[in-house]
Amino acid sequence: MAAPTSDPSAWLIIRVTQPTQPVTLSGVTNPKPRVLVLALIAITVAAALVSCAQPDTKTVGARRDRPASPSPSIAPPPPTPTPPPRPVGPVSFASAAELVAALNSHGLPCGPAETVENPTYAKTMIDCGREVVAATYATHQQAANAFKNLLTFAAGTGIEIHMAVGVNWTVSGDDPSYVQRVAETFGAEYRSARA
Repeated sequence: MAAPTSDPSAWLIIRVTQPTQPVTLSGVTNPKPRVLVLALIAITVAAALVSCAQPDTKTVGARRDRPASPSPSIAPPPPTPTPPPRPVGPVSFASAAELVAALNSHGLPCGPAETVENPTYAKTMIDCGREVVAATYATHQQAANAFKNLLTFAAGTGIEIHMAVGVNWTVSGDDPSYVQRVAETFGAEYRSARA
């Protein structure tokens, strides 16, 4: 008798000669073809079971306290980057509070917000902290003049002024990329100058 082997095809030997001769199944003579079909099914099932029982070569030697790394073919897709805020076009705002709410809802944080009482040129104004100020005006001309007024106020300081000038509002701040994103998102004009 041969030594046992892990190869399932060697477990059961079927020898078929000519169709007129009897079939030998593991050394047992049986002329019934039904036995041959059952034997082939048994071999197929045995081969399938053995292949399922074989260790996964990717996890051999893997530590049991950590799962094996996933196969590259089934790796999850990389996370989709968050798209920049969608431009909403030129808009006007009834108040600085409404403007601040719109900024926050579009991923342009403005807070902690503190209302500025009796602003000089603006109708309403909110100091968002981080050197960001949001304001609304009665007209577009007043909003456009806010940039000139701020330059005049800060004259000689060397401070860079960045401002988004909208239909009836402004957002100013010391971070040019933030102010530019505000301008792009709400269809405003971006202005920048050194005082």
